[in-house]
Parts: sequence; structure tokens; C-alpha cells
Amino acid sequence: MSDLIYAKDMLLSKEMPKSLQRLDEEIEVHESSLDSSRNDEELAQHIIQTKRKRNLLIPINQLPTELLIDIFDASIGTSSERFERLRTIARVAWLWSRIVKRAPGLWAVLDSHVSTQLLPMILRRAGEFPLTITMQESNVIYFGNDPDEDPEDSNTTFLKMVLPKLGRWKEASLLFESSERDLLERLENPAPLLQRCSLEASGFSQVPQVDLFQGQAPRLTEMTLERVPIRWNSNIFRNLRSLWIWGIMECGPSVEEVLQYILSSPCLEYFHLSGSALSSSTLHQDISSVEFPHLKSLNLSGLSSSSTQLLLSRIRAPALYRLIVQPNRPDASDDNQLLTFLNACLLHFSPAIYSSISRTRCLRISASGPTGTITVSTPQDLEHNEGILVDFYHQPIVLGLQLCLGLLLQNASTRPPISLVLDEVDSIPETHLLWIFDSEINDAVTEVEIRSFGDESFLPFLCKAKYLRGAARWPLPKLHKLHLSSGAAVSGEVVARLLRQRYAPDLGELSNTLTPSSQTRLIVETPDRLTSFDVEDTPVGSFDYDNLCSILGLEPVGENFHGYDY
Repeated sequence: MSDLIYAKDMLLSKEMPKSLQRLDEEIEVHESSLDSSRNDEELAQHIIQTKRKRNLLIPINQLPTELLIDIFDASIGTSSERFERLRTIARVAWLWSRIVKRAPGLWAVLDSHVSTQLLPMILRRAGEFPLTITMQESNVIYFGNDPDEDPEDSNTTFLKMVLPKLGRWKEASLLFESSERDLLERLENPAPLLQRCSLEASGFSQVPQVDLFQGQAPRLTEMTLERVPIRWNSNIFRNLRSLWIWGIMECGPSVEEVLQYILSSPCLEYFHLSGSALSSSTLHQDISSVEFPHLKSLNLSGLSSSSTQLLLSRIRAPALYRLIVQPNRPDASDDNQLLTFLNACLLHFSPAIYSSISRTRCLRISASGPTGTITVSTPQDLEHNEGILVDFYHQPIVLGLQLCLGLLLQNASTRPPISLVLDEVDSIPETHLLWIFDSEINDAVTEVEIRSFGDESFLPFLCKAKYLRGAARWPLPKLHKLHLSSGAAVSGEVVARLLRQRYAPDLGELSNTLTPSSQTRLIVETPDRLTSFDVEDTPVGSFDYDNLCSILGLEPVGENFHGYDY
């Protein structure tokens, strides 16, 4: 049977060019006759019908109408130029014009950049088809532009025209200004078809909380809320797969409510809570931990340290592969809570943290002296929606770094190369750095960036050997890349002298400094050679520059790096 169908298709494919040729010849004859008679309306109509018949034989017009609609839909996208492109398609052929006008799905994607004067026509052609609605941040109208139409009024008009269609919304991304408070309250109606929703409000303060969709949006799986005052004890959070909440600084949920609404979504995979003030809770210590078996990505940023710690200690996520934790800097009274915070972070997330550390190609550890912030991240993995980025706070910063690394690296199955960034970690006594020799990072750090504006103390430490286990050993012996960033408070002369101590040491001087009197010969451990040395905003004389090139076996590079004679 299939062979017969194939044979028939082949025959048709061979006959179709002949049919097109015959019709083209017929049209040419009739058009030449029309030129001579000019007033033959009947002949003109015959030519039009013949051209339509010919167009129907074009291969693309032999496709099923549904497939043609899908092709049109894919070609016009969802941008504000969608309807301009629809109009272009409709002008190609009579058949395409009929299809475009009678396909409601092509008109069911509404954008606020389209003139509100055209919205009634667009809504009419969309019929009862589920709507995708996008409200752009810019008020510029690109399609159907009316010079007398106020862009701000057009946004309000757009909202007024699409909100009554709430029952037909499939996807929605809307912005509400403070003057549109009454429009925001119109969202207190069921949205039975809604699947994805993003709502942003600005300028709302001390307003009644909105009962979003009356808690009735059974198909809703993805939701983003930014500064939207809603009731948190709502059924709207049931069955979500992705939930992002931003900037709820007033009337925010309590920790219990946060746990409750993510518990209402057993299939939740992505949860992001950022820049929000959680309301006071009275049952902190009575909240039991909850497991979210499908949670893949968790982001808690810009919350208070106590709220973050409490949430971390109550959430279990065995399938998690992306963790971002960036709490607000704690009060001075909380500066000594690093171990408690680390334990909360590791209690339920150690599999995600340790596996991310073990599989990443580079672990980045940053320490900021002024803020007391220690950031542990896997930046290359985060670009692919996995990995970790966790902030810790502790003063003094070096002690916090020691405690943090001890807990985070001790149980990792493998230790990846580490990139260490020290930002204004100044005036540190050498005795506070000696722990590095025996730490997990000593043989793992391959990159160091020093950003300093004061008494830089890490580079001198890096270039000073210590007598350990019968040999002169260097801190971070596997270091391959060194970057002295903008503002590093060292001169070119000092840099050259320090690096000579590490990479071309005077053995006699080392022997006198480090060797016990009972030892006659000093064994010197040789650190790996640098493969990259970047310097920014550091003036270096030609003599010191030549010295650096000779010592390192490479040329220093970097922005605003100067090599010149004094």
C-alpha cells in the first residue's frame, strides 16, 4: 500500500510543474487579451481566479492549513512587530490572507507596544483562543502608532482591555504602576487557563493585599512576583513548578508561609526569593524540616541573615544542583555566627555543595575585608544553571576564611583548582596566614587576584618561604596565575623584589634565615612557574620590568601597566 502511495506522490510531483506551466501560459494569453480590450471585467475576474488556482498548486500551499499556521506563527515570533509581520504575510497571496484572518491563534499574542486602537480588532480575530499577554517596560508604541496617543494612557488602556479577558489568559507578563491600583485588584478573579504568569508592581505601599486569582489557577506552573502585595496564604501556590519572588519589602510572607506555599507545590523545581523582608514569625523553632524531592534550584538573596538561616535549616532538597545564598550583611552582634550559618547551610545541602565543588573546573573563593564577606562559587557552572554561590560573613576575615574552607572542602571527594580573590584584605599579621600551609587549599590554589588600597600583606606572605618538614616550602606552590588588580598598593620595584624571593631565591640568604643550626644543607621546594602575570595601574621602571621578565620568564601584561624609565 505504501508503494502505491509513493508512486502516486511521485506522479503528482511530476505533473505539478506541467500544470503550473499550463496555467502560466493561460494567464499570459488572457493578460495580453486584457491589454487590448481593457474594459473586459469578466476576463479580469477570470484571470484573478486562474492566478488563485495556480497559486494553490505551489508546493507550500499544498501543505495542510494547520502546518502553514504553525510556520507563520514560528516566523513572526512574539515581539511587538508580530502584527506588522502578519500583515506582510497576508499580502503575499489570497490564500495566505484568508488563513491569517481566520486563524485565531495568530492573533492571540498581545503586546502593549501595539496601538490600543488596533486592540479591539486583534481581540476580535483572536476569538476565544487562549491569550498570551506581554506588557513591555518601554511605553513606545511600534505598531499602529497614533501621534495623539499618550504612551502612559495607552498602557492603562491596554490593561483595561485585557483584564476582562482574564478567564482566557494562557500566559501573562504585566506591569502595574501606583496609579493603577484598582486595575491590580481586578486580578481577584479566577484564571482557569493560566499557565505562566509574571506580575510587577511599583509604588504600592500600605495597600490591601490582593487575593490573586482567588486562588483559582489550576494550570499555573510558573509564577514571578515583583513587589506585588498579595495574600500569602493562598491556593495560588499549589502545583507550581517555578516560583520567583522579588522585592516584597512590605507585607511580606513569614518564614512559615514561605515553607507552606512551597510545600503546597510538591513538584516545585525552581524557587527564588530575593530582596524581601519576611514578616516576624512566632513559631521559629517549632517549624519542622520539609523535603522537596524535585527542587533543582534554590536562590535566597537579599534576605535577613536570620531568615536565611532558618529557611536553610528547614529545607531538604536531595535533587538540588544549583544553590545561591546571599543574605544581607548581619548586624555586628551576629558577626560570630559563621559556624551556625555554615552548619545550617551544610545540614541539608551538603550533597549539592560537595558535588558542585567536586565536579567544577574552577572553585572561586573571594574575601572582602571591608564587608567581611566570603563568597564561594562555581562561576562557570552557574552560567549553565547549576553550581553554587554562597556568601558568608565573618570578622576578622582571615579567620572566617579558615573556618569556611575547613568545612566546605574537607568532605569534597575531589578538590578542583581554586581561584582566590582578596579584596582589600590588608594589614594581616603573618601569623594569621600560616594556617594556609596545612590547609586544604594550599596545593589547590592555581590563581590569585589581589585588590588592595592599603598595606598589602598577602603578596609578601606569598613570597616568603617557611621551614616545614625538613625543607623550605612556599605557600600556594601550585600557583600559575597572579593578578595584582587596580589600586594594588605596591610599587614595581617592590613587586620585582618579592617575586625574585619566590622564583629566583638566594639560597645562601634562605639558608641563613630558615635552616636550623644543626642542619648543614637546605632543601628548597620549588614552586610552579607562573604562566600569567597581570598588573594594573602599577608604574614599573625599565630596569624592574626587565628584572620581572627575567625572573618569571614571561612578560607582565595588564591594563594601564607602565614600563618606563624614571
